[in-house]
Amino acid sequence: MLCLKSLLAGANTLPTLIFDEIDAGISGETAIQVAKILQELSVKHQLICITHQAQLAARANRHLYIYKDEDQHAQVHTYIRELAPEERLDVLAEMLGGKSATEQTRETVRQFMLQDDR
Repeated sequence: MLCLKSLLAGANTLPTLIFDEIDAGISGETAIQVAKILQELSVKHQLICITHQAQLAARANRHLYIYKDEDQHAQVHTYIRELAPEERLDVLAEMLGGKSATEQTRETVRQFMLQDDR
């Protein structure tokens, strides 16, 4: 799907491309390569990517955090907010290492965030 959308985006003037878990079932070096392709696409297109991969999310310019919460009437509500730059590291570290992310996990995320192949 990423290849098809990349080719179509190059041939058309699509202003926005949406990828919903384009990274499902991949990890490691493959996820890093997908992140590079998405970053290249972002030069000429607005991208909206829904991902659970820190390797992909770390390359974004902006992060929107989507979460659910239950109110006192047991109704579930979905919320969205933009993460402040200082929040990004913690959220990405949690994506990579879970709730108990270590300083080593945070350092790995810092390295992901520094990668820029544009």
